[in-house]
Amino acid sequence: MVRDAAFAIGLTNLKLLQMLLQDAAAWEGHRRTARRPRLSFDHLVARSSAHRAVGAAASRPPRRSS
Repeated sequence: MVRDAAFAIGLTNLKLLQMLLQDAAAWEGHRRTARRPRLSFDHLVARSSAHRAVGAAASRPPRRSS
């Protein structure tokens, strides 16, 4: 009888721990996405090529108009 009670308490504690861990994981995932949205690969490529184009234009000497 005592063993059954201890088993039930242990099972309840495990269930609570599992719920807490799931909660923490969900909160961490929410924080991560709220802070920095996940970008698609296409978006990253477009952004990096746009940055490269801006950098190349900035490093080029200005054109002289005649």
